[in-house]
Amino acid sequence: MKKLVFALSVFLGIGIAVGYYYWRQATQIPKWYTAQSENTATTLAVKNSSELIAAKARAIEKINSRVEESSRISPSQPVEVQLDPQDVNELVTAKIAEKVNNGKVLPPVSSIRTTIEDGRIESGTVVNLSGLPKNQLDEKQNAAIEKLVNTFPPLKDRDVYVGISGKPLVENGQLEWDDNTKIKLGNLSLSINELAQRLDVSPETLKQELNLSSQIGKLRVSELELKGDRVLLKGSVNPNELQNSQGQTDTQ
Repeated sequence: MKKLVFALSVFLGIGIAVGYYYWRQATQIPKWYTAQSENTATTLAVKNSSELIAAKARAIEKINSRVEESSRISPSQPVEVQLDPQDVNELVTAKIAEKVNNGKVLPPVSSIRTTIEDGRIESGTVVNLSGLPKNQLDEKQNAAIEKLVNTFPPLKDRDVYVGISGKPLVENGQLEWDDNTKIKLGNLSLSINELAQRLDVSPETLKQELNLSSQIGKLRVSELELKGDRVLLKGSVNPNELQNSQGQTDTQ
């Protein structure tokens, strides 16, 4: 009996320690984040959906300008556009804005940070799940959030860092994430398959939600390459779009 009690106490202690460890890891807020985060080379602060959509307009305008420049310099070659971390962060914001327009992501929006290191892109933000307007979410979205909170109780009513870290690939006209992609909750990292299992959804469904269109402004991306802290986009553009934009510039 004494051995049994001792064994149970050991297992109980381990369980509490592991639970506390995961609680600390899941609720860890990145050092870069503050309540009044300012725009930097890798961080973009947006307070609402209108600012998000404005950021998208700036990012697309910048991409289109570089597409036109690349086409003028090498008209017979594939279009190439190089992006620095700030460009990538604005592009990520632009893609989030597309989700906003489709009603898949809703305010409140916080500071969004994107970094490029060791051949991977990590992009994330700090959110409070209790602040999401449930009446504006569909049944599946509400069920996913409820499942997430039930799976990770420490996430309820707290600011939580949510991010994605991986290498984007261009497949079937979409920007997809490689098999080593991780979804981050605080300092916890879960593979797409692990998160899908915890949320009781298929990995394919979760991957589809994470995929984005490869059409960026006038550029249809066919290849994406990470070089240091830069991203090189290669692709094509409809000649009619370039002619239209040049005609508008001449008229002005």
